[in-house]
Amino acid sequence: MAHVIRLAIATGALLALLAACNKAEPPAKISTPDPAYAPALMAKIKSNLNYAYQLETTEKSAVEMKISQRETGEVLAVTVLKSSGNPAYDLAVERAILKSSPLPRKKDGTVEAEFVAKFTVKE
Repeated sequence: MAHVIRLAIATGALLALLAACNKAEPPAKISTPDPAYAPALMAKIKSNLNYAYQLETTEKSAVEMKISQRETGEVLAVTVLKSSGNPAYDLAVERAILKSSPLPRKKDGTVEAEFVAKFTVKE
């Protein structure tokens, strides 16, 4: 009799596990390509960029930043991947990114969780 009860409990647990695995979850929202997304991001960030440089300079160095954001576009983190070699410019870009939070969304309402952006000193 004890074996029957154990088998019934094990069978019930197995059926519950199978039912949980077969539950239909809502499909994840798939982001569609939006050609206007990157230009909108860069425009917003550059509008907040405050960096004064000498006009006669021929500097063409660039900084690459990894930007992490929430689904709302709120900036979570900014990481320098490649410095421009000019710490003042790197810091100005980082501040501009943080000041631009929340960042724009795509037309479908989604955002990229992480992306890399390149900013050139003379743009």
